[in-house]
Amino acid sequence: MKKKVIIGILAVLALGVAIYAGIPAIALKKENINRNVETVHADETQTQVDITGSEFVAAEGEDVKLYFNPQTMGLRVSNAKDGTEWLSYIKGSSSSADKALLNISFLGEDNALYTWDSDTYCTALQSYEVYKIDNGIKIHMDLNQGESNVFYAYLPKKMSIERFENVFKKGLEDAKSAGTISEDEYNRYNTTLGLVYKKSITEECYAVTYTGNPPTSATKQMIAVANIVGYNEEMLTEDADTFGFTLADRQIPEFNLNLYLTLEGDELVAEVPTSEIVTGNDYFKMQNIEVLPNMGASTVSQLEDGYFLIPDGCGALMAVNGYVSGVPNYKRAFYDNDYFSDYYYMEEYGEKLGMPVFGVIYGALDKEKQSFLAIIEEGAQTAIMNTELASTGEDGATNNKAFASFDTSQYMRVKVYGPYSDNSANYLVSTDVMNVNLKIRYQFFGKKQGYYDMASSYRDYLADKWGRELSYRDSAAVHLDVYGALDVTDHVLGIPYNKTISMTKYSELEAMLKELEGKNMSVSYGGALNGGANNDLNDKCSLVSVNGSKKEFNSLKAYAENNGIDLSLSVSPERIYDKSLSYRANKHSVRDYGNLVATISGYDTARGLLSGSVNAQATYYELVSPKYLSDVVNGFLKKSGNVGDLYLGTMGNQYYADYKNSAMISPYDGEKVLLENFEALSENHGLVISDPFFVYAGYGKMLTDISRENSGYTTFTYSVPFKELVLNGLVDYTSKQVNMSSKEENYFVLQAAELGAIPKYTLTYKSEDLLKNSDYTKLYAVKFDNQKESIDRVYSECEEILSRVGTTHITGHKVLAENVYETTYETGVVVKTNYNLYDVTLEDGTKIGALDYCFEGVN
Repeated sequence: MKKKVIIGILAVLALGVAIYAGIPAIALKKENINRNVETVHADETQTQVDITGSEFVAAEGEDVKLYFNPQTMGLRVSNAKDGTEWLSYIKGSSSSADKALLNISFLGEDNALYTWDSDTYCTALQSYEVYKIDNGIKIHMDLNQGESNVFYAYLPKKMSIERFENVFKKGLEDAKSAGTISEDEYNRYNTTLGLVYKKSITEECYAVTYTGNPPTSATKQMIAVANIVGYNEEMLTEDADTFGFTLADRQIPEFNLNLYLTLEGDELVAEVPTSEIVTGNDYFKMQNIEVLPNMGASTVSQLEDGYFLIPDGCGALMAVNGYVSGVPNYKRAFYDNDYFSDYYYMEEYGEKLGMPVFGVIYGALDKEKQSFLAIIEEGAQTAIMNTELASTGEDGATNNKAFASFDTSQYMRVKVYGPYSDNSANYLVSTDVMNVNLKIRYQFFGKKQGYYDMASSYRDYLADKWGRELSYRDSAAVHLDVYGALDVTDHVLGIPYNKTISMTKYSELEAMLKELEGKNMSVSYGGALNGGANNDLNDKCSLVSVNGSKKEFNSLKAYAENNGIDLSLSVSPERIYDKSLSYRANKHSVRDYGNLVATISGYDTARGLLSGSVNAQATYYELVSPKYLSDVVNGFLKKSGNVGDLYLGTMGNQYYADYKNSAMISPYDGEKVLLENFEALSENHGLVISDPFFVYAGYGKMLTDISRENSGYTTFTYSVPFKELVLNGLVDYTSKQVNMSSKEENYFVLQAAELGAIPKYTLTYKSEDLLKNSDYTKLYAVKFDNQKESIDRVYSECEEILSRVGTTHITGHKVLAENVYETTYETGVVVKTNYNLYDVTLEDGTKIGALDYCFEGVN
């Protein structure tokens, strides 16, 4: 009898497995991601320009002229209105690195990474063509080595004494006697030969004296010597066999690409379409391109005061000439595009680069001479922010540079034995070259125009792009981020299992709102849909039963609507925690460079590693592959009509790609998928989005979690609220949470006074004690009853501020001192804010207390 029961159980299990195995292929439909990349300047007339000619006007705007020197490939942008000028090179420098229009990096099949600058490998060789196009120029570059300079591809590491004396020494003497080379050339070549090769004291041979490659000048001369004396590949192979060294590969790299430089109005646009990159040798693959790396670059003597605008967090100003010994140049990926290279480790920086912009300012703050803002219009998904700082001493670099580079293909050295292994054995994984038009727009500014003017210009640019009319609040507001259903660990007979509890039921949230009645509120409610915060597949829209009945939800929704409260329910379509029958991880999940399913958890803060690597019970999630996301969202939208607004807490700041070996999906394809699904969701629901990358920000009716801080990099000089100034009037946004912060309440009140930011609270109705020993121990000081007084205080002070200022419409912003700022509002009221933990006295005698503010111009 027992045997029959066991057999029966096994049969049921086998049937279940068979059914499970067959379901996924039917349940989720794969999308063919067809991304169309437009051909640039295809229909324009192209007239070739003589590259031996002099500088000419390549394009004209209303006030700006674009000059180009075809001999040097030097670019000059001149503004007749204010007399300012920008150069694509460092004036007076003889270094090729300071004159290049482009720098490229490329991978060989030998897994080595090579770097070239366009001045050495194109301009100096005159291997380029220039064409006049509509209001600009096209530069066709053939980047190559000219004559090869790979030493060991032409010359031996060791050779016999007979070879050295009879072929090389005698060959040079014969060439001199025959008049093939001059006396001076003979002396130079003979000296170099003697420097490169010395008679070995351990073997009967001559050997190269350098441990690596000889210097470039010696290499070029020795290759010339080999040609003169007739040392050929057959001899090289014979020497290699005799002395047992490996022959170098005679692979010759060469790349052809096009750089387009045009004026649109008075704005410079630089474009490099990757579809037009042609390699002369498939052994090599283009990996990265630095576009106009010397635009606005300067030396210490040329620029005494100036700043780089860095879009780190809220924004940072980095003073030129600020080199610090031992501190690497600031170099970071926009849009977190190196995420899958290092997601195994806790993020080194506190903030991301969510805005695809950077800037250069000449002159001191409030005494700016000229500035430019660079907007990355296309290519941000693989763009990298680069800076170099000059040193006023003798211990560092000589130049200041800020520029963007773009990965055209991505690569990673994957550890064979796992990311945490002490064994360094690895293999290289690289993607194909991605099809994208790399495009940067440069906006130019004149005297006394700095970061605020850049922010205003970028805001107007986005308003036009997003189709938004600027609007401003004249009343206070508060945002509540409320947690509903969460998973905690419980035990039965000592065996752990996940249990879903509600930290805030529908009826409890309604009661909370009634206690706060009279306030201008918005609410995001997490853990209300599809299994709660640790959601299953979001291809449906089901309320979580532990939060209460549908009747109670409808009551909450009706109360919010009747009282002007924007209620949004949280959903993360791209994430899945709890697997369902319609989901198979190996098929439907994003994979990392190692072709493993990316399993993502929080981080063990003590070790800086993924929690899942040190705790088998840690909760983790996976990312739905981009090719299945649209089907997930479509399924959700079929059922979501009655839920109202949605809160997207993760989708807007997720770097999205899939590195599955057999079917890689590039970040540009991932971006296309996300944009399509943001569009679909926004057509059916109002969207509240948490701190999104700006490519997605335009879909939000409100943005949350906008930080007033940057990462605090050593070479940052000032923190500036560039992001908040850009958003001012575009869309309402909240600060980070008031109650889950090490900062005092006043810190968030200051953001309301300085910027009109809406304070945010993270709340639960029940006590956070229920979350002990769970993945939600990060939720501390969140119980509503304990935070209500704080909400009342902060809201009341924000009301008082707005009653005196009259609007959130900002018309000016400046840095008065470190962590001290001045904001001018449209009403003429000026607010000065002090974020320091100590009192300050300004130059005009104004005293501001610690974490305090004061008004000027208030009636």
